[in-house]
Amino acid sequence: MAESDDPRKLAREKLLGRVSRRETSVLDAKKYLEKRGFGAEVVDALISEFCERKWLDDERYTRALIRDLTLRGKGPRFVIQKLREKGITLDSKHLEQRLSIEDMGPPETRAATVLERKFGRAAIPTERNELFKFKQKTMLFLVRRGFDFETATRVVQQWLVRDRRA
Repeated sequence: MAESDDPRKLAREKLLGRVSRRETSVLDAKKYLEKRGFGAEVVDALISEFCERKWLDDERYTRALIRDLTLRGKGPRFVIQKLREKGITLDSKHLEQRLSIEDMGPPETRAATVLERKFGRAAIPTERNELFKFKQKTMLFLVRRGFDFETATRVVQQWLVRDRRA
């Protein structure tokens, strides 16, 4: 068998290229190799080797993903869902601890920043019915971004009152 035909070497090159370009979770790395047709024995051996060498590290990946998603204005629920998709379980309590360690602030502060970035100096309706629709629109925007309903309601109300719009 020629060296280039060795599946372990080929899989190693593929995975090394992947992890050198971006942080990758263990589950992502496993799926990546399996999708390319490598056997379970080769995949498991490589995952173990890469973890031992710290080329694959779920802890580092988690920090990077949390930071990235938070900076893009995503809320705690969205972040937790993304982490679950990547094979990492983290409840909201631990996520909030992580966010405070990363100096990302409380969810209310992050939600207010996202709201200000999206709606900034938007023309706020003065008519009662239109104002209700605007509040609903802004709250649903925050909920879709992964903030819980209570946080969204509180932040929108404070944002409107602060600018004397409510």
